[in-house]
Amino acid sequence: MPLRFSKYLLYFILFIFFIFGCAESDNKQPKNLSHFSESYLRAIQLNENFSSFQDTLQDLTLHSLSALTSDDAAHLAFWLNIYNASVQVRLAQHFNKYAHRDRFFNERWIPICGKKISLNDIELGILGREKMGEFITKLQTQHFEPRIHFALNCGAASCPPIHVYTKKNIHQELDAATRQFLSINSSYTQFSNTLKVDELLKWYAADFGGTNGIIALHQHYGIVPLGVNPTVVFSTYDWTVKSKAFESSKSN
Repeated sequence: MPLRFSKYLLYFILFIFFIFGCAESDNKQPKNLSHFSESYLRAIQLNENFSSFQDTLQDLTLHSLSALTSDDAAHLAFWLNIYNASVQVRLAQHFNKYAHRDRFFNERWIPICGKKISLNDIELGILGREKMGEFITKLQTQHFEPRIHFALNCGAASCPPIHVYTKKNIHQELDAATRQFLSINSSYTQFSNTLKVDELLKWYAADFGGTNGIIALHQHYGIVPLGVNPTVVFSTYDWTVKSKAFESSKSN
């Protein structure tokens, strides 16, 4: 066989392997990533084995993950569920690490797309606006949604309850989560014209538009009357561990 022909045949064979390899890789991807994330979180809620979900996360392609950024609803549902699931996994497997919260949230251990990311990579980078490196930037939301702070459960008593978020109803679900959190943790006193809110809003004040934005948020949800400008004070966050705090669940 002529050398030139052999070379072209080799290139052709390699090309075929590449095409079929990519097809096989794509076939391993969940058809619907938001549904996948729902099932993962529900498996944890029901005390089912979740190792297969972690294996799938590890094998996801960058293409399938980055494609989520073009669909705000799917992107929000997927990453909210993955964050909340990951916190519960970490508490179950390494409960003692919660005492060192900086490491708990910044340690890169969540296996995804052949890499490892942290809880803060998800909250501040993928769902947030901070620049956390090239990989995280490729997965970052195109439209920041501040209500995520009322949906992410960090494992503490003061955290919002865990809800399984869906692409179909994500904005109604975020609205309900925000309303619930504020109604429980915020209070307005007319006599002193004081608005007392959870410390969480202090940490992320910039995401809500500062003090004026926090007031406007509470006016939107009917906690503060329109036309008033109260003094905002912050309550202390309760970092007592509360695992598996699913909505309507009393598990601790």
